[in-house]
Amino acid sequence: MRRPVRIKYYGLLWMTKQTYLVTTLVVAVIAVGFFLMVMVAAGERMPPFNWPWDPMPANQSWFYNHFWMIIILFLFAEVLDILITLRKFAEKEAEQGYDEDEDEDEEERPRRRKKRRYDDD
Repeated sequence: MRRPVRIKYYGLLWMTKQTYLVTTLVVAVIAVGFFLMVMVAAGERMPPFNWPWDPMPANQSWFYNHFWMIIILFLFAEVLDILITLRKFAEKEAEQGYDEDEDEDEEERPRRRKKRRYDDD
């Protein structure tokens, strides 16, 4: 039976793959819920979608004008983080599987007794 693979996430926390996936799901649900609450509360004051190359109106701040592009960049960064972390788990699982294969081979091989000087040939 394999032990769960653990990695050190951001160099701070030891996490198994299951822990990572559950934590990511919980944080995503909380973030989407919070974002929806803000959208409902803000209503008409939410900024419209603007491309970065569209001219910025004089009475709007940079953040307000590029709000949706910033959100898209954060989502892209999160997807990239998830993919890199899942790849790290896959590498560790492959290493563990390879190590276990070596252990099984050693168990299947007959153990040879070392020949001692006083043993007869």
